[in-house]
Amino acid sequence: MSLLRENDGCDNFRWIDPSPENADESSRFVSSLMNRFIDSENPIDRLKRKVKELEEERDSLKFQLNENEEKMMVLNKKLKEVKLQRDWENVKFN
Repeated sequence: MSLLRENDGCDNFRWIDPSPENADESSRFVSSLMNRFIDSENPIDRLKRKVKELEEERDSLKFQLNENEEKMMVLNKKLKEVKLQRDWENVKFN
């Protein structure tokens, strides 16, 4: 059975054969339909979607930055403690 079959005279509609041997062909067809849909989108809608994606990425990066700043503060505190301990040890032995 072919991927596309007769559709009783309707030129704007295509049947997709769900059989496993045509799965690759079906996925390529669906992928091309999705690409056409995305390409036909209004440019303003595409830009709005891109802005939303960038805002989400920004928020994620801000969160990561805050986490890393907290880790850095903890490490700096530990470093100061180690330096103080080392200085104390030096004073005790001198």
